[in-house]
Amino acid sequence: MHYIFIGNGIISLSTAFRLLKSLSPSSEITIVGANNRVGSATLAAAAMLNSYCEIDENTFANKYNIFRFEMSSKATDLWPSFINEISNSIDNRKAKSSNPIIDGGLGTFLINNTSADSYDDENYNLIIKALDKYDQSYKSVDPQAIPGYYPNQKDRTNKAIFIDNEGWVNPNSIIKFLEQYLKNDGRVSFINENVKILNHRNSQLDHITLLSGKKISGDKFLLASGSNVTDLLYSSKIDINIPRIFYGIGVSVLISDPKAYLSNCIRTPNRGLACGLYASPFISKDSNNRIVAGATNLISPHPVFKPRIVEVQSLLENIKNQINSKMYKSELEKINIGWRPTSADTYPILGPTSLEGLYIASGTKRDGFHQAPLLSKILSSILSGNEVNEKYEWFYPERDHIHTISREHAIEKSVKHLMSASYQHGFSPGLYTTENRLRNKYREDLEKLHDDVGAINWGIPTDMIEMYRYNKIKY
Repeated sequence: MHYIFIGNGIISLSTAFRLLKSLSPSSEITIVGANNRVGSATLAAAAMLNSYCEIDENTFANKYNIFRFEMSSKATDLWPSFINEISNSIDNRKAKSSNPIIDGGLGTFLINNTSADSYDDENYNLIIKALDKYDQSYKSVDPQAIPGYYPNQKDRTNKAIFIDNEGWVNPNSIIKFLEQYLKNDGRVSFINENVKILNHRNSQLDHITLLSGKKISGDKFLLASGSNVTDLLYSSKIDINIPRIFYGIGVSVLISDPKAYLSNCIRTPNRGLACGLYASPFISKDSNNRIVAGATNLISPHPVFKPRIVEVQSLLENIKNQINSKMYKSELEKINIGWRPTSADTYPILGPTSLEGLYIASGTKRDGFHQAPLLSKILSSILSGNEVNEKYEWFYPERDHIHTISREHAIEKSVKHLMSASYQHGFSPGLYTTENRLRNKYREDLEKLHDDVGAINWGIPTDMIEMYRYNKIKY
């Protein structure tokens, strides 16, 4: 059996790692993807291992969201054993390099400041409620005692908690060590090139064509190339009914400062149109005084290769004001940009297709790296022909859009997000431009948009407002 993995990100590498353990000596895996990993969502990430910190008003609103949260929570629990498994595997292989030390840690400080609006309060309270309901370990902390937390006085918080089991891991370490393990297995080969066409005939995927023109045949193909899945299917003239995958453009920054040491992740709850504000240790062998901070969010129908000035400016201002005011002297070491694969209905796309031999793993939004320990198990089982929890069939690729929210609820939610985003970007109610006036304007605009696209009995996901507005989604 010859498996072809299209894409060399965390989903491909972790799934190959799992699959190898059950493969026969004669089987092989070929991983195809350029080494530079342009647009990699993983390498632009913190990467936070958060489940409860991501909770908002819709997390438990329906069966799909509940299951997605269960997936997220299970993935968080799997990370310590996953790291040990990688480390032990490399050690047992007697790899050429020294035993790996995968950078990361447990424990996240969740702060609730007043830099945005009351949507922060709402999500903060929902997080605490869920932590209590599921008996998760956390404690209230004095914000002034948080290491590395020195906000501006106007942006300080009076409330914060420390969540014991939510942490972070350096994505560069994980990618490096998974590659190291796979390259030391004779059944695995890497091709430093991207795919141009998926070639199919008689309802079966037969081979792939690389940008160089080289053709590679295989038996089973896992399309895990992130945000370009839809583009690749379209260029290959593969007409299957899956929700469109968009480019969720996220910008983060890597900051270096010997006086800006963080012991743990510090973050806000999710905010309007984004994941909130965070700063996380980015530990490496040469320095433990490097911080990765983020992140912005922009849904785009096409790839974006360079961050916009306004995004970087806003992010740096927010980090300096809300996390550590002393960072105005810090060195800006790197600006990262990554493409989070985001489906039109915002749910993951995982599993087999009607085109024999083709499997797809995408649409993980900003949770692909975090869920890798779980998704790799699920995907390796599917590729091996084993049964998995039937709930995963909800996220099989060929499906109509999953609509889980009413028109009224969707509009109300989107208004909240837009108001939160407005406050994040400096909105200040004036004498004539009142908050209610802006809120009503957003609501009026969203009502019209729903009318225009015929969304009468269902609601447009907040993330997809602009894609519907500019006719980038079929409806």
